[in-house]
Amino acid sequence: MAIKNPAPYRKIQIPYTRKSRVKSKAYIKAVPPQAVVKFVMGNSRKWNTNGFAYKIRIIAEKNAQIRDAAIEASRQQILREITEQIGNDFYFAVSTYPHQVLREHKQAAVAQADRMSQGMALSFGRTAGRAAQVFRGHPIFTFGLNSEEAVSKLRKIYNITKAKLPITTSLKVIKEKSA
Repeated sequence: MAIKNPAPYRKIQIPYTRKSRVKSKAYIKAVPPQAVVKFVMGNSRKWNTNGFAYKIRIIAEKNAQIRDAAIEASRQQILREITEQIGNDFYFAVSTYPHQVLREHKQAAVAQADRMSQGMALSFGRTAGRAAQVFRGHPIFTFGLNSEEAVSKLRKIYNITKAKLPITTSLKVIKEKSA
């Protein structure tokens, strides 16, 4: 099934979707499956011991919700380009988690839809996917790299990949003093 226009889901709202083990306290019947497959890639042991000379973050420039499909698409492209251009000496992590359950009230989008006459009956909606709420200044992706050359390659990868994310982002590079 195709993904609908993401514009109605982009604004941050307080979620009214609660999943509970107790059926009477649950607002939704089931949570959609997670689209983001991996959250940590690369050399995590070196990252935990502060072995990388540069820490890079892709930061959100405004508050918004990002669908898990957009996060996964950009994650796959970044990982593929990093492994081709930089090699295996890197750290890459998805810093946001898609907790929010998105709902939609399914209606027929054809010319004879007026004959259904359902109106807003049962308009709470069914689950349509997940989204991560990101706030201005918070990282979406985090990287660890060793050389200035690898950082410049990551900048080129970022310029290609930023079109997959629905909000404006920026790249912040921090040089570690100890490494």
